[in-house]
Amino acid sequence: GLFTDLEAEISDVAMGPRNPSQALFGIFLLWVAWYSFNGGTTLEMSGTGADFVGGVAINTTIASCFGGFAGVCWDLCWSYRKCGYPVLRCEMLSNTILAGLVGITAGCDRVTYRGSAMIGIISALTYIVVNDLEHRFLLDDVVGAFPVHGGAGIMGTLLVGFFATNKPFEGEPCGRPSVALEGLFYGGDATLLGYQCVGVLTVCVWAFAMTGIVLHILDRIRRIRVPRTVELIGLDLVEHAHFDCNAAKTGAR
Repeated sequence: GLFTDLEAEISDVAMGPRNPSQALFGIFLLWVAWYSFNGGTTLEMSGTGADFVGGVAINTTIASCFGGFAGVCWDLCWSYRKCGYPVLRCEMLSNTILAGLVGITAGCDRVTYRGSAMIGIISALTYIVVNDLEHRFLLDDVVGAFPVHGGAGIMGTLLVGFFATNKPFEGEPCGRPSVALEGLFYGGDATLLGYQCVGVLTVCVWAFAMTGIVLHILDRIRRIRVPRTVELIGLDLVEHAHFDCNAAKTGAR
């Protein structure tokens, strides 16, 4: 788990990002790569497929932008309430953009532009809630990977059952064959949502079970977790002999 308040004070652990500009640049690289990730899943880049890929790319852009926008609004309002003045944290902007990208992936070819905006916002809010729960239960997740990929991913998959439609892009199928099931918001029944729930449950059971088995075997061969003292000192220094100059400037030892 995360350090308690006393341990953090003793070790002077600084949990914030070391280089916001590099972090945001990394998010930008992921953002660009997501267009090939989502667009490539259509398996068609010529003829009418080119128009369809364009719609997928627009959905990807809209969801990520609205996700980041929701994160910015939340962070500014939260910091103003807590501190008396607005503060925007780099990790909040970065991770809510990623949450929007993750959330739209499951339905990038099945939702309208309005639907992608709603999925981006809901995915960002899901990230915020799950990330807060992680901190409350002192779960160690340095970059917020589970709230982004787990929380927003599960939510985005389930939202397909609400926002999916046979004609996602301005009412035109763009050459893609129509599918029978639509989301609850577009005249469908709960069948698609049920399929999405089964899919999420199946993946979760498989992922948790296989990860637990593999980690248990590795831990029996060689202990995976480092000692508590090493956690307090920091793996950068112990494992890599790396001294963080930025941390030194802020007073961390």
